[in-house]
Amino acid sequence: MKHLHLPLCVFAAVTLVAGNLDASKWPQRRGPNQDGVSNEKLNVASWGNQGPEVLWRADVGTGVSSMIAADGKVFAFGNESNEDRVAALDAKTGKQLWEFSYECPLDPRQFTGGTASSPLYDDGLLYTLSHRGDLYAFNADDGKVVWQKHLVKDLGGKRPGWGYAQSPVITGDKLIVVPGGTEKGKNTMGSDGAGVVALNKKTGETIWSVGDNLAGYGTPLIYDGGSKVAIFNAWGLSGLDTATGKELYTERWKTAYQVNAATPIVSDDKIFISSGYGTGSGLFKLTGSGATKDWTSKDFQTQMTNAVLFDGTLYGFSMHHVSKPAGRSFRAVDFDTGKVLWETKDPNMGALIVVDGKLVIQSDGGELIIAEADPKEFKEITRFQLLGGKNWVTPAIADGVLYLRNNAGKVVAVKAS
Repeated sequence: MKHLHLPLCVFAAVTLVAGNLDASKWPQRRGPNQDGVSNEKLNVASWGNQGPEVLWRADVGTGVSSMIAADGKVFAFGNESNEDRVAALDAKTGKQLWEFSYECPLDPRQFTGGTASSPLYDDGLLYTLSHRGDLYAFNADDGKVVWQKHLVKDLGGKRPGWGYAQSPVITGDKLIVVPGGTEKGKNTMGSDGAGVVALNKKTGETIWSVGDNLAGYGTPLIYDGGSKVAIFNAWGLSGLDTATGKELYTERWKTAYQVNAATPIVSDDKIFISSGYGTGSGLFKLTGSGATKDWTSKDFQTQMTNAVLFDGTLYGFSMHHVSKPAGRSFRAVDFDTGKVLWETKDPNMGALIVVDGKLVIQSDGGELIIAEADPKEFKEITRFQLLGGKNWVTPAIADGVLYLRNNAGKVVAVKAS
């Protein structure tokens, strides 16, 4: 392991963000509530034909990790020259404040490779997880390592085929990760093992460890005031009590190659899951005794990037690799029924969040597309090419600044309002 302070390729700021950036509004992938929805203002009308004002650009290394914003800093996680690099940038200027790196192979894994998990900020600490299982807790101010663990060597997990892609999550004093086990064909969450582990977020010490289920690729979802966590692993969906790790419910969800990769979505007493490879989506009603199926459908298959639920409608990219007819499209789906309300082939792949009631889409080809969150039809407002290249990275927004990144690690920060 090496602790380096070599500069990343950070370009000069085009202009500066006005005001004090308290960027704690986007501390993890998909935002404060893990739902991909922000109430920040998005003043598209002010962009004109030139597009949004570019504040700064940076190069943070290869990977599909989302940008994270907190305490006036933006945190990035990428890979350069077979080293994972964690960096803190000044949110106003993009200037690098600190960097930490350690040896880790790029490992293309049938895509560009690099980092797949997104950083997590909480209470002055920053957490990252490599595709190999290197879990670090840093002091967010200076980048010094507070503690580190390895999901396989220290926690007894088993790395899934395409590597770890989940992002760590926090509730109370617990950092929850999914090291995974070896069992593919049955649910073992009620047993001991490294299927899911809760660590003390300050020290890294194990609080509880349960199950032997093979890890999936989706980030766990904290819900119900932090008292529960939904796990979408190779077996399927499980709900756990965050205090003890006790299983509350489980639903088998079998997907080819064990690729359950999207974070579940909870609304009131219902939970939505989705995967690709011809499997599709399902909605389950959560009860005191478990979960019951409302509907399942193969008409909406979110394989790699998450759908976003807004005002009763799911918006997201559906990928049909093995189903017939094959293809990709962007769709709107009724949350309660699973009915497809509309679809468009442009864009047909990428990632999105909802900001100020609008769909903020970063297409696979790097275009920023703004559209109305309208359940009746796809209403595009505007689009601009800001990054180019391949993009599977979920956008982020904090304090009036929208952060976009492509798989190659090119980042652009633009003025949202």
